[in-house]
Amino acid sequence: MEPTESPNEPKPNSYEQPVLDALRHVWWAGLGLVAVAGEQSSQVLTALVEKGKQMEPAVVEHGKKATHEVSETVGDLGEKLKDLAAKVGRSAGAAEAAWDERVAAALGRMGFPSKGELESLSAKIDALTAKLEQMREQGG
Repeated sequence: MEPTESPNEPKPNSYEQPVLDALRHVWWAGLGLVAVAGEQSSQVLTALVEKGKQMEPAVVEHGKKATHEVSETVGDLGEKLKDLAAKVGRSAGAAEAAWDERVAAALGRMGFPSKGELESLSAKIDALTAKLEQMREQGG
C-alpha cells in the first residue's frame, strides 16, 4: 500500500520521498506490532487459564496426599516413641509427652510443621476445595 499525497501538501523532493516512505513503514510496523502483541497476549492468557484449570485437581489432590502422609508419619513416630518408652520401663504417658515435645521441637527447628499445623492446613485445603466446587457449580 503506497502512501497517498494530500493536494495541500507540498510535493517532497526526490531524495525526501524514500525517507518519508521508510518512516511510514516504521510507523505501520509499530502499529502492527501493538496489534499482534495484544492478540498474542490474550491468547497466551487464555491458554494459561485453561492449563491452570486442568492442573488444579491434581495439585489439590497432591497437597491432600502429602498432608495425609506427613500426618500419618508424625502419628507413626508418636506410636514408636510410646512403644520405646514402655520397653525401657518408663511411664508411657510421661515418656510419650517428653519425646513428643523433643521430637516436635527438633522437627520445628528443621522447619517441619507440627501435626496441628498440618491438620489446620488440611482443613484449609478442604475448605478451599469446597469453595472452588461451589464456584464451579455457580459459574456453570
